[in-house]
Amino acid sequence: MSKISRRSFIGAAAAIPFTVWFEKYGAAQTVKIRYSAYSTQGIAMLNIYRSAVAKMMDHAQIPEGDPASWVFQWYTHAVPPPGKASEIARIYPTANPNKAKAQAVWNTCQAHFSSANQPWFLPWHRMFVYYFERTIRKVSGNANFTLPYWNYSATGVNHGRIPPQFRVTSSSLFVQKRNVHTTTNDFANVNAGAAIDQFAPGILSLSSLAQCRYLPTSTAVRGFNETLDNGLHGNVHVYTGNQQNMGAIPWAAGDPVFWMHHCNIDRLWASWNKAGRLNPTTDTNWMNKSFQFVDENGNLVSATVKDFVNLTKLGYQYDAYETPPTCPPTILSAAAEKVHASSGSLTLSASPARATLTPQGAAAASLSTQVKKIKPGHYLYLVLENAKAEAAPGVAYHVYLGMPQDTTGAATRRYYAGTINFFDASPHADHEGGDVARIFSLDVTALAKRLALQNKLGAAPSVTIVPSGEPAAEARPTIGSFKLIEN
Repeated sequence: MSKISRRSFIGAAAAIPFTVWFEKYGAAQTVKIRYSAYSTQGIAMLNIYRSAVAKMMDHAQIPEGDPASWVFQWYTHAVPPPGKASEIARIYPTANPNKAKAQAVWNTCQAHFSSANQPWFLPWHRMFVYYFERTIRKVSGNANFTLPYWNYSATGVNHGRIPPQFRVTSSSLFVQKRNVHTTTNDFANVNAGAAIDQFAPGILSLSSLAQCRYLPTSTAVRGFNETLDNGLHGNVHVYTGNQQNMGAIPWAAGDPVFWMHHCNIDRLWASWNKAGRLNPTTDTNWMNKSFQFVDENGNLVSATVKDFVNLTKLGYQYDAYETPPTCPPTILSAAAEKVHASSGSLTLSASPARATLTPQGAAAASLSTQVKKIKPGHYLYLVLENAKAEAAPGVAYHVYLGMPQDTTGAATRRYYAGTINFFDASPHADHEGGDVARIFSLDVTALAKRLALQNKLGAAPSVTIVPSGEPAAEARPTIGSFKLIEN
C-alpha cells in the first residue's frame, strides 16, 4: 500500500498524489455506466443533473468560492474576462483555504492555452469530466449518478439536436446564448431543437475515428487526438453557442451542455481504444504528465495521465461505443509524403477567400494525372498550416477544392472538402502566450479523384474558404500555407 507522510501535506494547496487518493476514495467501487442523454437511463440522470446544477449555481446554497460551486468548476477549464487574477481577488477578498486551490487548478485546460499542450487534450478532459461527475454525485446525494453523453453524430431523429432538457427556459440547464439562425449565418436554432448541422452537413462527421495513431505521424496525418480536437470537438462548440457561450474557450464550460459534449468526446476516445487503437503509452513524457483537480470533498489531487488510460480501473464504462474503420496493415511514414501542390498565406474575411495551388514536382506537368495515379492505401490531403486568429471569429469556415468562382447554393457541395474552426486557434483571456497556430488536414482523396476524372480539377486548382456567418472584426484569421499532400 502507498504511504505518504503528514509533512507531505503541509500547506493549503498541497496536492494528494492520485494513487494515494484513489486507494482511499476510488478503488472500492463498482463499475458504473454512462448513458446516452436520449436513453431512458440518461433522461433519469439528466433530472438529477438539473437539480444538482441548480444548487451549484445558487450562491446561497454553495458559495461561489466553494470547489463544488458552478463557477469553480467552470473556471477550472478557463476563466472569462477580466481573467483569473481579477476573479480570484473578487471571489476571495479575504483569507480562504480554497483560494490556493483556485490558483492551482483554474485555467488549466489542455490544449486550449498553447498548441504545445495538444497531446494532452483527451486525458486532461477525461480527468476534468471524472472529477466533475464525482462532484455532481456529492451535491445531488446520489452515489450512482453518471454523466450522460450527447451523441450529436447519431443517426435518426435526434441527430445533432441538443437534448430537450437543455431547452426548457425555466431549467438550470437552459442557456440563452446558444446559436440562432439568421439569413447571414448557417447556424441552427439550437434551443428550438434544430440539429446544429441543419445548414452545415458534414460538421458532425466521425472521420477522426479512422486515424490509426494517437499522435501525428506526418504533416498530413495528424493522429486521433489532434484530429478529434480540431475537427468534431471544435465544430460542436462553435455550432452550439456564441462567443459568450460554447463558441469561446473562456465561456464554454459555463454551459451545462459542455459536460455532455465532453462526455461524448471521452466516449469516442474509449471507442477508438476499444477497437485496438493504442495510446502512446511508451512515451514517458505523455504518460507521466500530471494535472491538478479538486475532488468532491475539496481535496486537491495531482492526477497523472498513466492513471487515466483504463476506464474499468476508473470505475466507468459507456452503454454504447462507435466502431472505427479498420486500419491498413502498413502505416505510411512521413518520408513517404509527396507535396503535389502548394500556395502561400491567405487572410480570411467575411467574404469567400481563394488561394490557388501551384503544382510541383511530378504534378507540375499534370496534377490530374498524378491524382488519378494514387494507389489504394494512399491518400491525398489538403493541409492548411499555421492557421490562427487574433481573436475568436465566432464562426466556422467551409473549405472547397476546385470550385468555380460563380458556384452557389447546393452546387457547392460537389466541391466540399471539410470545415475548419478556430476554437483552439486564437488567444483569449489569460492566454499564456504560447503558440495558438493549428494544422488542419482534410482527406480529399475521393473528391480530388472525382474532379480529376471529370476534368474539373484544373491545372492549378483553387481552394475557396467561406465563413459560416459574420466573423468578429477583430479576429483577422489567417492560413499560413496550403499543401496538397499524398501519403
